[in-house]
Amino acid sequence: MRRQIKSILFYSVILFLIFWIFYIINLMSVKSENNSDTKSKENLEVDIGRPDFELFRQVIAYSYKYFPEDFSIKDKLNKTLDKVENALNYLGYNINVHSINSNNLKDYLTEFETKVNEIYNQIKNQNVDVSKNLAKKNLTQNQIEVYNNLNKYLKSYPAYFKFVLNSYCSTLDPYTNYMGPKEYRVFNEGISGGNFSGIGVAMSSVKDKDGEIIIIDVFEDTPAYKVGIKPGDKIVKVDGKDVKDYSVDTVQSMIRGPKGTPVVLTIRREKELIEFKIIRDIIHIKSIKEKLINKNGIEIGYIRITSFNKDTAKEFLESYNKLNKPKKIIIDLRNNGGGLLDQAVKITSYFVENKRLAVYLKSKNGIERDYYTYSNEKIDADVVILVNNYTASAAEILAQSLKDLKKDTIIVGVPSYGKNSVQTLFNLMDGGVLKLTIAKYYTLSNRDISKDNVSLDYKVDFNDSNPLDFASDKDAQLNKAIELLSN
Repeated sequence: MRRQIKSILFYSVILFLIFWIFYIINLMSVKSENNSDTKSKENLEVDIGRPDFELFRQVIAYSYKYFPEDFSIKDKLNKTLDKVENALNYLGYNINVHSINSNNLKDYLTEFETKVNEIYNQIKNQNVDVSKNLAKKNLTQNQIEVYNNLNKYLKSYPAYFKFVLNSYCSTLDPYTNYMGPKEYRVFNEGISGGNFSGIGVAMSSVKDKDGEIIIIDVFEDTPAYKVGIKPGDKIVKVDGKDVKDYSVDTVQSMIRGPKGTPVVLTIRREKELIEFKIIRDIIHIKSIKEKLINKNGIEIGYIRITSFNKDTAKEFLESYNKLNKPKKIIIDLRNNGGGLLDQAVKITSYFVENKRLAVYLKSKNGIERDYYTYSNEKIDADVVILVNNYTASAAEILAQSLKDLKKDTIIVGVPSYGKNSVQTLFNLMDGGVLKLTIAKYYTLSNRDISKDNVSLDYKVDFNDSNPLDFASDKDAQLNKAIELLSN
């Protein structure tokens, strides 16, 4: 009996030692992997969590279920391969990819994954002088620099994977895109109205025809304001990287960063390129600006809305009260790229009776949701709305729904952007989100804003050299609104 006990104790000690040795080895391995992950993340130029195809499958599943139009995933994946192949061949790589031949979902997703990895291996194995190849295409030096940056961007697999992922999103429509965890955090800050660390500018939600981003506002007493950034300036580069390579959401995340750290913006001001080094600080977003205009003894409230975040409707009412509840109001929606739909409906509700249909959404399954006016606060005033070619989405909803429900509303400016699609956010396994088009919106008049834009009453061009300097005497659109309300 004693011998058995000794034997059991002996083997127990041996097993304990073996277990302890494996534990130490595993701990060292995990620590090594963590160090490796940290180093690799530090070297990435883009923000993406898990660069694996489970993420891609999740994106495809959401798009198949919710995108408002029916489509073949196989067709979209083949179009994605074409987009990737064409971009790389333009850079000078010799990429040859055949279409997907499988006949069921599981197999052609697997085949797509194989082809995407094969393309990446072809990139790595080719030594291509991109600049020399692009020089043959009669491009400007600036365009060559853009493509060189794109080439560098595609050299890391996570960045390449994100390029493929957003190439797929672009086969759906211009508004669907993937945001990594960092980009999503920046995006969420923008619509939540909270504090964040940045430089203090509001940017247009869409790029101009040259792929540059217009600064539509500079908040007072912020780092950008103090160094001399002005509304109307165009962002060309961030820390030496051309913005044409990146989405607006990505550029926002590049500009933001920890308080006290520097960021360098290359700005185009008319024909001049200017470089600004800016030290980031804590910024509070306010989407409303107001002022009182006195014309011919008539007081006119001017309220400019730059975006629709969670506090916009509340701030609008505060501005109206601050102006002492004027009986005539100009709502400036120029360069407002949209935001939260419910805030646009809420502001519409201030001007009309409750329980009126303001906007409804149509998905591929029919009517998705109706939005009705409702507010205990009411504004009794004549309204003129200013719009331009960068007035989009929720801003167009406010303009058109108010026009439909309050018949004496006047709209002045130039044709709006024309975006009647609605996006929602789907959480992804890497901590990022898919911003996916799920429906199209229509106001009471059933006007198709994507084709016909907002219903203009007076087409007035802006004739100032700085199209964002809305406060100047040369603002022909604002002057027209003042004229209409002061007569």
